[in-house]
Amino acid sequence: MLIVSSIQNHRTNELWRTALSNWASPIEVCVWNEGTAVVTLDNWGGVGYGLDVVAIYGPEGQRAKYALEEFAPPPKPTSSSTQGFSPLMGFDGYGGKFTHSTSSRHWRTYSIYFLYRDAGQVLFCLWLDWDSRWVAWRMSDGKLVGGTADQAKRFNIEGRRRVLKLAANDDALSAALNFLGRLRYKQDRPLIEAWLRDNEFFTGSTTAYSSPKSRPTFCYNAYSSKRQEAEHMLACWDGLATNISGMGNSETYRYLGTVKGRITLTIAPKNGDGTLRLCLIPSAVPLEKWSETRPEHYLIADLHGNYPVEFDGQEIKDLPLTRTIDFVFYGVTPGNYRLKAVWNKTPPLAKPEAIVCLPHSGDYESISSPLISVKQGKVLEGVQVQCTRSAGEGRERVP
Repeated sequence: MLIVSSIQNHRTNELWRTALSNWASPIEVCVWNEGTAVVTLDNWGGVGYGLDVVAIYGPEGQRAKYALEEFAPPPKPTSSSTQGFSPLMGFDGYGGKFTHSTSSRHWRTYSIYFLYRDAGQVLFCLWLDWDSRWVAWRMSDGKLVGGTADQAKRFNIEGRRRVLKLAANDDALSAALNFLGRLRYKQDRPLIEAWLRDNEFFTGSTTAYSSPKSRPTFCYNAYSSKRQEAEHMLACWDGLATNISGMGNSETYRYLGTVKGRITLTIAPKNGDGTLRLCLIPSAVPLEKWSETRPEHYLIADLHGNYPVEFDGQEIKDLPLTRTIDFVFYGVTPGNYRLKAVWNKTPPLAKPEAIVCLPHSGDYESISSPLISVKQGKVLEGVQVQCTRSAGEGRERVP
């Protein structure tokens, strides 16, 4: 059920209600300021599927509904194109345009949308990023509006105005900045480039098998989502990439770099043996003063349950870590660094969000590091660091 209400004098007043056609519920809802029209997007549990991927409602009920194929049909296959199935790209003619999951087609990735009064008509405007065009619906009757070049220019101006307002408040999401990248206004580029300097890194892990019966290789990796997004946006801006969304933990960085290496510990960690923290320290900072400033690049590996696994028939078995642990830093700012490693092995353990962690009795740390020279668009491999020095008694830890 869709219920539209107004708020007056701190009281909610119902204006109208109507039945929804969604099998469960829509994913998003957009309401015109006057409350006379509502747009719903997608179906819960099946994004991109159904006859009401976009639906328009008014006080009298549903005015129109559209399947994805009605307003954004898949491109016609060419003699050189292939439509083979891929879990990420699908088998429905949209292969390579946007990602698919088991239950959904993520057709709105990098789309922006808004309700807007244009030439006296209230329109729902949606930027279809994978097709590089606007789609618009008239709210009075739910009809698709044939976009003209002049209309697209007005939508671009309005879309950019809204995105810049979000960016001024630091509220712009990746879809919004991506739209600026599509427009390519020179003065907007620094807003995207700022994400290349994001300092919030996440830690993941990868397990790879060279053959079905081989022991897997295991690696911890650190990456910044914003840096990855900025890489993709700028590559599209510069004509180096297509409309395929996202890049995951890809090594194909063009503006940043990648660092691969191995840490050697004094003993093999056991399940629950604290955390391993790796930080890239600018070479201009003496390594013994590494903790005086918050590192820009860091990796925090929780050694509780984050282990390699192997498949033995129908069973999944945990494998132990060894004394040597592989790591990757994705999206590193070009420059010269040294690596600092701290194995926070024994309680009291540092808080999970603590980036700088000084070792104390029972912990281990590295005391030297080779010079690490990171170049734009390059992968540096073979970095080796020993984290085997036992920390002294009574050392305090930065919280």
